Parts: sequence; C-alpha cells; structure tokens
Amino acid sequence: MRIPDVPGSDSFFFYLKYTDGDGDIGLSQADTNGSFSLNGGYYNNIIIDYFEFYGGTYHRVKPVPSNIDTIQFAYRMPVLNDSKKKKAIRGDITVPISVDIPFIKSNQCMFRIYIYDRALHKSNVVETRQFTR
Repeated sequence: MRIPDVPGSDSFFFYLKYTDGDGDIGLSQADTNGSFSLNGGYYNNIIIDYFEFYGGTYHRVKPVPSNIDTIQFAYRMPVLNDSKKKKAIRGDITVPISVDIPFIKSNQCMFRIYIYDRALHKSNVVETRQFTR
C-alpha cells in the first residue's frame, strides 16, 4: 500500500496490491442477497477504518452526535475473475478517500484497510503510517 503526500489536500488515494488464491474477490451487481444485501454486513467488500491519535493511543473515530458507531469508508469492488474456474489472481486497486471530516479531535491520524472475498474470508489487515492533517 502506498499513500502519496498531498500537501494542503483533504483527499488522497490508497494504492493496494492484492493476491487472491482462488480468484473469488469482488462482487457483481447481482450480489445483493443474504450476506451481500444492504443490511447483510458484507454489501461492501473494501473496508477502511479511520483512527485518530490522542491520549497516547489510537482510537477509532466515533462521530458525535450521530447514530453511526464509527467512521468507516466502505467500497464495493467489482468481480475481478470473470472465469467460472478458481484461479489465482493478483493486481492493484486504487481507492479514493476524502477526509473532510468536520468533527476531528486530533491532527494525527491513520487508516486500517481490509478486503472480504465472496466466501467472506477477510484479507490481511493493512495499516497506514501515521500522518498529520
């Protein structure tokens, strides 16, 4: 993963490299039932959690006042292996992020990123380096 420095910007891109042993990464537009429904918990398959540093440690940010538990950027990556056969695939994914968050408590931040495949296997969790807003 690479995070470019963009001075004076509240937006940037995550560049993620992936390898999937059986090629079942990504969701089609038809994947909207069961676990992949809007309320099923896996509608989005790229999850990016936002953390701030204060009190000597990182904390997942909880917007206040809000009914949202924590700030989470979630994206739906399309199917990358259109073959019906299981086959290993690898590649790069670019994910745009806008961090214009009005209730920031700290200017020291980081992100935690992971992906789910169609079998609901969670990828390795990647953390960014700390950066200053």
